[in-house]
Amino acid sequence: GQYVILMDVSQNDNFNLNEAVLSVDLDPVTNPVLAFSHAEWGDETHSLPDSFSGSANGDGVAISVDGTNWHTVLTGTDADAGVWTDELVDLQQVADSAGFTLGSSLLIKFQQYDNYSTNDDGRAYDAIRIIPRQSGGDWYSFDVDAGQQVSLAANPVLGIGGVNVDLFDSSGNLLQSGVASSNFQSVITGFSDDTGGTFYARVDGDLGVQYSLVVTRGAAIDVEPNDTNNPISIDQYEGVLGFVSGVSSQSADPDVAENGDNISGLFTGVTLSNPIDGGDIYAPFATFAPTGDRVFGATSNGSDGFREFDRELQANFHFPQSLVSIDVGSDDASDVGFLRAYDAQGNLLEEQISSALSTGQSETLTISRSTADIAYVIAAGIGTDITPMDNLAYSGNSDTDHYSIELGEGDIISIDASLPGAGPFLFDNGLDQASSQLQIELVDPNGTVVATGSSSIQHTSDASGTWKVNVSATSDEGEYLLSHHVNARVEVTDFILGDGSNNRSFVDQFTLNFNGVVDLQQDALSLVHRETGQAVDLDWVIDNTSGQSVVTAVFSGALTESGGSLIDGNYELTVDGSLLGSSAYGDNFVYGDSETDAFYRFFGDVDRNRTVDIFDLLPFRLTYRLAEGDQDFDGRFDSNGDGEIDVFDLLRFRQNFRSSLPWA
Repeated sequence: GQYVILMDVSQNDNFNLNEAVLSVDLDPVTNPVLAFSHAEWGDETHSLPDSFSGSANGDGVAISVDGTNWHTVLTGTDADAGVWTDELVDLQQVADSAGFTLGSSLLIKFQQYDNYSTNDDGRAYDAIRIIPRQSGGDWYSFDVDAGQQVSLAANPVLGIGGVNVDLFDSSGNLLQSGVASSNFQSVITGFSDDTGGTFYARVDGDLGVQYSLVVTRGAAIDVEPNDTNNPISIDQYEGVLGFVSGVSSQSADPDVAENGDNISGLFTGVTLSNPIDGGDIYAPFATFAPTGDRVFGATSNGSDGFREFDRELQANFHFPQSLVSIDVGSDDASDVGFLRAYDAQGNLLEEQISSALSTGQSETLTISRSTADIAYVIAAGIGTDITPMDNLAYSGNSDTDHYSIELGEGDIISIDASLPGAGPFLFDNGLDQASSQLQIELVDPNGTVVATGSSSIQHTSDASGTWKVNVSATSDEGEYLLSHHVNARVEVTDFILGDGSNNRSFVDQFTLNFNGVVDLQQDALSLVHRETGQAVDLDWVIDNTSGQSVVTAVFSGALTESGGSLIDGNYELTVDGSLLGSSAYGDNFVYGDSETDAFYRFFGDVDRNRTVDIFDLLPFRLTYRLAEGDQDFDGRFDSNGDGEIDVFDLLRFRQNFRSSLPWA
């Protein structure tokens, strides 16, 4: 329109309070919202108190139900001259917070306080109206596979306002409501459904709140606190979406350990060793320790220290450092020590040498670099000096995310990290993977860091149990996507030939039992006739209903008879451990390479002695001239699989009678 409520003074240098009070009847309005626009022209900010009686000198808007007690709903604004700003005020929320009831007479006061006219001072209000608050929130749909893990998280942009997320099924039934965490206003984690389908997320919150909603399928969300005592299990997930920030000072101090403890992998972000012999580092007691009563030692009682080319203290950092220091001590009349810093290629970057120290004296050696290029440091005494070392200081992470995963011995775990891009309403990402700012650690069940990397890790588990994955940043902050894949070590636990009995007269299948789940690839199984070296054609089915694979294979091709049995001869089976599927691997399994395996077929031999003799003839005579379905019918002697034991089977039996199948 053409008109606004403009507030200023007609005479400059004269402070004045302008007030305009609007009375409204809210009885007909459900969940009323006050909407208006405001602007200013060089007006200094004079803030109103949260509540006041009567009048108060200041700029802003307040409401009252009695004309005396006022509650401020807007104040302290500051904008460029003539720029209009739209506002929405949830009146019911204000009333509930202040403890009064809205009704037929609500007073709304618009005011301005200053001492100059427009263009030097002045405020204006316009488009004042009462509107009902719209309910129902924003709705989003997404599809989920059967059993797939789903997580949802909602946060207000810049932390301004309140927001909540709810999860509904396709029929509109509420399944789960979000709860608050230290890093999300509303979060739902680990939801899954046995059948899958379409699901809905509803986001509701304060009027006009801007928010971000993240929905992950098959990936966990980094919900704080996920510290070392509260790691998030990622066993049921394919990955995780997380956030890390910053670095802080860290110290590897032997005093935190017990006397004589092995401390090689005790400290976060660094691994200690003796590079001369590849030995470990310990925390022996020392009366001359620079701080406390323990020092670094090459043995559990080696408190006298380190000497170059003999025994040295090496600290390999899990991410590049720019500032490293160590305390050098002395246990005799004169000890001189050094601290040397190296890059990832083993190039010497810088060296610091202590002064000559006498018993009980100490000195801190510090190396400071302009860039984080220190991969490791070595400290020891110079020449013949055996010098005590203590208290290694370096940079550690102030925000480390901790995850747990169960691994079996021999499992191969692969971890890959990537950094999503940044942008409006997208991930807040200040990390740079090219600069190795993201750091990943894999920790074994004993708490030892066994692998590190900035973008990927692959490691073979040497112990069953709970492993940890730690994610941190060397500098800056940002979001990361972490994916993991476990190739479980799977072995054949049992081999069953035919029906599992001693029968070698009719062999039409074998069964393999595994101690895990496999998805056999083409050529995973190969069977050869040992006498000729010819391959047998195989077809197999896999049964995973028990949680462990049972593979049943049958034969076809030139080395089989019409009934499906192998022809006479010795056989050898090979299971290729590299072709067990994308999530399994193992050593090759061979069966039939030993005579004791008894992997052979010899028609007529039903007692597995490699000979067709009188003991085989007796059961043959009992079934001769019987057909399938007759009592005493014995299919072991049905050579052609026609359902009858007839003259054709008799001729085959006579061919092998009183002969043997030698091992080949």
